[in-house]
Amino acid sequence: MRTEKSESMGEFWLPEKPDAKVHGTLTIEEGGLVRLKTVGLLAEQLDLMNWRVTGHARIIGRLHGGEAVTLEDTFYWRRPSFGIPPTTALEAKFAFIGLALDGNADATFNSIIFTTDCLSEWHQKTGISCELDESENPRKTTIRYEAIDDVVLWSEAGKRLELTFEWNLSDVGPGALASVTQYSSLRFSSDERIPVEELTRTVHRIQHFLSFAVGATVSISAVFVGSCDHVTTPEARKTSRPVRLYYHCYPFTEKPADIGRSSMPLPFPSIESVTQSVFSRWFSVYERAGKALGLYWGALNDSAKYIDGRFLFIIQALEVFHRLTSAETVLSKDAHRALFKTLIKACPAEYRELIAPRLRYAHELSLSTRLQRMVDPFAVFFDEPAFLQKVVRTRNYFTHWDPKSKEMAATDDELWPICAKLEALFSLLLMREIGLSSDTIAHLVESNRELKRRLGYRLGEKPSHAS
Repeated sequence: MRTEKSESMGEFWLPEKPDAKVHGTLTIEEGGLVRLKTVGLLAEQLDLMNWRVTGHARIIGRLHGGEAVTLEDTFYWRRPSFGIPPTTALEAKFAFIGLALDGNADATFNSIIFTTDCLSEWHQKTGISCELDESENPRKTTIRYEAIDDVVLWSEAGKRLELTFEWNLSDVGPGALASVTQYSSLRFSSDERIPVEELTRTVHRIQHFLSFAVGATVSISAVFVGSCDHVTTPEARKTSRPVRLYYHCYPFTEKPADIGRSSMPLPFPSIESVTQSVFSRWFSVYERAGKALGLYWGALNDSAKYIDGRFLFIIQALEVFHRLTSAETVLSKDAHRALFKTLIKACPAEYRELIAPRLRYAHELSLSTRLQRMVDPFAVFFDEPAFLQKVVRTRNYFTHWDPKSKEMAATDDELWPICAKLEALFSLLLMREIGLSSDTIAHLVESNRELKRRLGYRLGEKPSHAS
């Protein structure tokens, strides 16, 4: 989560001990990490010394500015100090600013609102227009703003994902400056109240979609949760009660990505008419292949600081992705199970422990076969016969470190373009999984400078269209 580091002092207590208040400092670290340092003990000293208490399900507080606080799922991340006065240091999974939950109340809400890096660049919607009157008065410029309606991206079974817009006008009146600012956010809502853990998991899936769509890791920020309970504002307008939410979440980058429109694999205008089916398919593929997506982002981010590691990350991501999204095997499970039992019985007892692990996965497709089946729908972009063979030999060399196979493996100079091409293949597979046609994918590749570079096309060269 992208947020500036902040510190707030206040009073804190356990829901079951409302009269036993202690002073403390609540810190929100960059990245969303929530920590609380108290002067005084929330639990009995003897229990803390003997580690009979290692955390608290919930801590309530009130900051000196008057805001209520609820900390969920806390634990002592540093051993308490029993000096005079005693101090403790806790870490919380969630911090709700503006809400004090009762001890028995569930942390459930109807909606979660958040924004991400590059969101405005992705949707490319703006209500701001500038007109220069060159015919009548070249010194006259008109700047206008027309509010944009919210866009429903996906809706199913009482749940909705919307792209929302807000704006403000500042410095109105006589002066040298007037500005209008448009803000955009994503809102996931449900008719039924949902536990905050489930809401944040949904945010994580949407965050991964946007990272794929813009071609870079995006971090979330400005997260709010709300319920159907309404409050009346000073303008007599009913609105949901906003509650700021902080939590430590991944992926996270220290600096926002700098992405141009020509570098986005999947800009919003390209899927605007089919967002319902795109997000339905995305949620489905995430259920089946979320682990492969984690490996994919590990390849693109600092998790793989060396080219060898980057190659292993992406090749493993592709293999796992195919395994989880395809039911293809050499033998059916039943046939393999019967054959396995027959071969083990026929094998001498002293060799069974050695043979069994090899036979247990004998029905699985080889990496070479998996790669070939993944590139077949995109053969127009992968027309080098020796490419897949080089990839497989390199993976085998890195996995088994057989000196005899070193000469057949890729060199460091060859690994960079190989990794780039495999990363592009993963993007193409995701496009196919969310329902894009071959012609649409070919058009996106042709209009995307970064994808063309990864696929090995020179500047100005156009890839052939898939049929």
